[in-house]
Amino acid sequence: MWSLFVKAIVGLTLGWVHTWIAVKMLFWPRRPWTVFGKKLPFTPGLFVARKDDFARAIAVLIDKYFVEGGELYRLVQKAEDDGLLMKAIGQMGKPFVLAFRLYVGGRTPDDFKRECDELARVLRDGGIVRHVVEAKISGMDNREIEELVLSVVHKELRAIVWMGAILGGVIGVCQGLLP
Repeated sequence: MWSLFVKAIVGLTLGWVHTWIAVKMLFWPRRPWTVFGKKLPFTPGLFVARKDDFARAIAVLIDKYFVEGGELYRLVQKAEDDGLLMKAIGQMGKPFVLAFRLYVGGRTPDDFKRECDELARVLRDGGIVRHVVEAKISGMDNREIEELVLSVVHKELRAIVWMGAILGGVIGVCQGLLP
């Protein structure tokens, strides 16, 4: 019986440790490791090595699904309803307030919707949003990338580590039950 308990604890510990290491390898090491001038496999970590691909994928996602005329119109309307639009323009100075009032004064909501659609098309077609987002994420420090990803999936990664521990414990019990 004691042997079964020890094997379960050893399996649990090994399962926890190896899964924890696997999760850490998503971000670590932050730089490639070399031995005798040869880069070791799996260095740097997955998100570090593929940071540019990660940045490109997020930029394409934002460009494809979020740069849309109707959404721009709704955002501007919400900012207007919340009093944020005039506050922001007011902070730019009186010439901007005057120019904004002159511009908006001659526009109908339908005109503004069409202009939002056109702006979205120009931003999408020119790849402006995609380029800015990709450049910002690619320029982030590797530690910032780790913090960004972990801020979203920290609980899930911790659950994965504990699932590895449980599976390791089950394997240890199974080994203890074998003759």
